[in-house]
Parts: sequence; structure tokens; C-alpha cells
Amino acid sequence: KVNPYGVATTKAPFFTTRTHKPIFTTRAPAEKNFPTLIPAKWLEMKEKMDARADEKEAFGVGIAFCMVDVFQSMLFLGRAIMTLLDSAKWCTPTMQTTSMGKEGCAADILNFLAAISNIANFLADAVPSCGQAGDVSAAKAACAAGIILIPESIFAVAGTAIGLPDLCPA
Repeated sequence: KVNPYGVATTKAPFFTTRTHKPIFTTRAPAEKNFPTLIPAKWLEMKEKMDARADEKEAFGVGIAFCMVDVFQSMLFLGRAIMTLLDSAKWCTPTMQTTSMGKEGCAADILNFLAAISNIANFLADAVPSCGQAGDVSAAKAACAAGIILIPESIFAVAGTAIGLPDLCPA
């Protein structure tokens, strides 16, 4: 006789030292009988709990991205304000008579535009993270975030390129 786990159940005589070993070499018979040992209701409950755990994990990751995107947009808002305050020094009529004043003013304006573009980019990135998954507006916001990177990159490169002659004299 063999039990559901594939182990021989006949007893050896008490005077022998022989031990009983499984009569199969693979676990296939045991795995085949395993589902009958656990009630189907328990398996359904485990599947539901696993699905809920996956949903909670995805929700937590989405909230983390949402918080980071909103926080980054606030940091770039601070950067835009600081750039505007700095441009007040360079973009005055008296400073516009010098080449240094013109370059400083142009660099500050371009850096301000790059910071505003970064704010828009991070806020557009926050929409899919903070909203409902699969929402049409989330897909449009993700598309907008990608498009906003184009002018942001152009403004950032141009703002940096204006100051390069002063940083790297020939």
C-alpha cells in the first residue's frame, strides 16, 4: 500500500532493521494529491489576499511617485523665483549697456523658462501617479510631460551656452 504522499505504509516485521523509503523518485504523485488536502475556499481566499497585496503595493508606489513629482515641482518653483530675483540685478537699463549684463539677463530669462517648463513637466508627470490608473487624462498628461521636455531642454542648453564664453576663455 502507498499513502497519498507516495510512501509505503506496510510495516516491516519488528525484528528487521529495514526502514521504509518512498517508492517513487519524483514528487509528481505528492503534488498531484496536494490540492485535495487544502480546501478550495482557502485557496480562493489566498488568491484574493495576494491580489489585494499587489494592489496595495502598486497604490503605494503610485503615491510615492505622486509625492516626488509634486515636491520636485515645488523645488523648481523656488528655483524659478530665485532666477527672477537674480534677473532683477542683470536686466536693468544700466546693466543692459554692458555685454556682461546682456548675457546675464538672457541667461536668467532662459533659466527661468527652463524652470517653468520643469514645473509643468513634473505636474504633468504627477497626474498619472496621483490619479486613477488607466484614466484617459492620465495618458494625455504623460504625453504632455514628454512633450514639455523638449522646450525645457532647449531653454536649459541655451541658458548654459550663453555663459560658456565667460567660463571657458580661449
